[in-house]
Amino acid sequence: MSEPVLPENYLKCMTPQQRRQFGKGGMTAAEATAKAEARSERELQRQISQYLDMRDIPYSNSRMDKRTTTPVGNPDYWICFKGRCIAVECKMPGRKLTPEQQCFKARFYEHGGIHLTCYNLGMLKAVLDDLEQS
Repeated sequence: MSEPVLPENYLKCMTPQQRRQFGKGGMTAAEATAKAEARSERELQRQISQYLDMRDIPYSNSRMDKRTTTPVGNPDYWICFKGRCIAVECKMPGRKLTPEQQCFKARFYEHGGIHLTCYNLGMLKAVLDDLEQS
């Protein structure tokens, strides 16, 4: 039996605890969208990790399933490649950097780092290929 789906205006009047009893049908549109975006961002991070492992490129990244212990605004990945430090922030298309992430990006550029807001694996591949050619 499928879970009941309540109208959005009803869901907005309920507390998260009250909505939880309805499972997926108790999620507001915003909550459902956020959950789907998080899942997609996790998938992008999985692809990036696999690609970097395949190319034997050293990197560090924070887990997405736990609260971060790094300062707010730090990137998802730190990559060392061809003597360059690359910071990679994974985002879904249409999403923008937070103010903290924008501040980090500006500070990182000041010190000669490369900062990439990555919407797909191809973007990272292109940056690494360019660095490899130079």
